[in-house]
Amino acid sequence: MSTFPGFFKQYRLQVGQTYLVCDGSRIREAKFIRTTERGFNFEIVKTGKNMFKKHLYPLEFVRDGVPELTFNIIGGVTIDNKNK
Repeated sequence: MSTFPGFFKQYRLQVGQTYLVCDGSRIREAKFIRTTERGFNFEIVKTGKNMFKKHLYPLEFVRDGVPELTFNIIGGVTIDNKNK
């Protein structure tokens, strides 16, 4: 549980999966990628740029070969699986 549970949502995300990400004003197609040893971000499919200025860090310990990780993401951002 986070410090401010009303401000965050928990998501289980898969590295390499494409998602539809809405940040309030736009819906973008983005691929979830590993950007640093511990950090992750969404890469916008059209531009190839990272969506967020700061990386996302999982709640679990990061190991190679782990397919899904849990993240706390600010409540104004909505993430949906593209393949639904």
